[in-house]
Amino acid sequence: MSTTFSSSTAVEPIAVNMKDGSRISGLSKHKLREAVNAGDIDARKHGSQTLLLLASLRDYIAELPSYRAEPTPESARMIEARKRIARAKREERHHIEAE
Repeated sequence: MSTTFSSSTAVEPIAVNMKDGSRISGLSKHKLREAVNAGDIDARKHGSQTLLLLASLRDYIAELPSYRAEPTPESARMIEARKRIARAKREERHHIEAE
């Protein structure tokens, strides 16, 4: 007995290429490749194409840390450094305009 699918039957893929994996996950292809190389996402090779197993990609995304609305200590330091740089640039412009 054979099973046939009509063209209107939706079939969820079990794997996607890197481009589609990037599109559906929101991660860059570079970050996906890093995760594959680290063994965090299960992938298969078909010729030159790398196929990401969707179940593994879903698990990887689910394991990422939760978003934190408050800045981490590292990001707070970066924000303060950017503010200092912007302030220094404004002061320099003001000094040049005053001359």
